[in-house]
Amino acid sequence: MIDKELKDVFSQLAAGVTLITIENAGSHHAMTATA
Repeated sequence: MIDKELKDVFSQLAAGVTLITIENAGSHHAMTATA
């Protein structure tokens, strides 16, 4: 795999983990409004 591709995948994973963490923190209203 190319380094750039690996970094892109990592960025997407990090973003997904962040969203899940925010949801678990109890910001369901904010997430629902955004979605």
